[in-house]
Amino acid sequence: MLKHLHQHKWLTLSTISTALMLSAIGSVFRHSNDVLFDSVSITVSVILALSICLFLSLFVIEKVQDICNP
Repeated sequence: MLKHLHQHKWLTLSTISTALMLSAIGSVFRHSNDVLFDSVSITVSVILALSICLFLSLFVIEKVQDICNP
């Protein structure tokens, strides 16, 4: 699974970023006071933000390894 994600890392990162933006836009344009929608939106945003941080840290580790091990 990780190898498959590693091969398509830019597609995965762009998909996660798009989903995070859509979640944020959906929560902004929602005008009702629905507590369930707000809690789901916050949870999804946190999970997507953590996954973006994970992918970016993997990219940094990969670049450092490429620099250190020519």
